[in-house]
Amino acid sequence: MQVSATDTIPDQISDTIPDKQSDYYIGSFIPVDSSGNSFPDTITTSNLVYSRVYTNNVRFAGDPVSAKSFNSDFGFMVLSFSFILLAVLVISGRKSLFNTLSSLSLKRPFVLPVGGALGVLSWTPVLTDVFSMLSAALFLPLAGVMAGFTGKLPGFETIRLSSILFTGLMSALLLRYLICIITGSLSDNKNAFREYRTVISSVWFLAGVSFFLLSGTILFTSYQHPEHLVWAGAGIFILLYFYRIIRLLFIFIKQRVSILYFILYLCALEVLPVLIVIKLLGAF
Repeated sequence: MQVSATDTIPDQISDTIPDKQSDYYIGSFIPVDSSGNSFPDTITTSNLVYSRVYTNNVRFAGDPVSAKSFNSDFGFMVLSFSFILLAVLVISGRKSLFNTLSSLSLKRPFVLPVGGALGVLSWTPVLTDVFSMLSAALFLPLAGVMAGFTGKLPGFETIRLSSILFTGLMSALLLRYLICIITGSLSDNKNAFREYRTVISSVWFLAGVSFFLLSGTILFTSYQHPEHLVWAGAGIFILLYFYRIIRLLFIFIKQRVSILYFILYLCALEVLPVLIVIKLLGAF
């Protein structure tokens, strides 16, 4: 009995197929030949077993390549630029940066940074805040993807969301500085709120360093449980935030500011914004 089947690969050596054929059919894995033509689905052989092999050309659908959940190339660029800012701060603004961070100490006396008249407008504090907001704007969407709070952010979606977050965070930080300046002037407690502005910048800088390290670890290491790093970053920020409140209380006590101002400021500018954010996230 003759079963008709053909294929297109030349037979250069003898094989175990009883009849000599001129072609060999690869099957579902290579659907076209070198000239771009489709492989035929038959081969000439008198053996029924081989004819079944060569005529079984069912193609199996492959799994589509899924889109990346996060734009790691953009993350690399942000981390690289953030690293440059951090290097400049450590090399050229070490003294000013150390003085700013010393505002977090409960024992060491605070010394107003030399530079801008407002204490926050010299180049070192500006670079410090830019570094902090860049790190936060990268970590937040990355954390949302890794922890499953948001959907995937492939390609431009990562850039768009990070840009919005950076703009929003930087605007909120500058607005907080402005409120501290106005509140200090109206309450005649300029030194207290000037010191508190430095505390705010220091806390954000420490949070930014943490976010910088965690983002790099999540994106460019093979750590198996990135969600653990996300929760670690959230825990670090919460601890720093509560320490900022404690530091504010110590500043008011040291500057002999009325406790009423502390309560009003705490409720209006610390607790209320947090409640608004939690409400927007749908927690209650």
